[in-house]
Amino acid sequence: MTEQCKTTDVFVRIKEEDLALVEVFNALGNEIRLEIVKMLVKNEGLFCSDIVNELHLSQPAISHHLKELRRSKVVTYRKEGSLVFYEVNKEYLRSILNRFMEMLSMA
Repeated sequence: MTEQCKTTDVFVRIKEEDLALVEVFNALGNEIRLEIVKMLVKNEGLFCSDIVNELHLSQPAISHHLKELRRSKVVTYRKEGSLVFYEVNKEYLRSILNRFMEMLSMA
């Protein structure tokens, strides 16, 4: 006999700056995305094709991870002709980490 779990909707009120924390930590919680960020920091930015060549993953897979990093504002990008150059959004990450450190000091 199997038992089915009943799902319940839980609504939590969260501040916008706390939501940003969630998005950043979720984005960085993936080992491929974390590796991409480390590569971008080390090289002071890279083209998408460089990331594909370095990680030996398909271009669509890398594009998916970059999209998640852009959505969470971890990286910024600019187009140079048909190429896309990515950089870590250091100022934004500093502000997120400062917010996190403030939360820790409240406890």
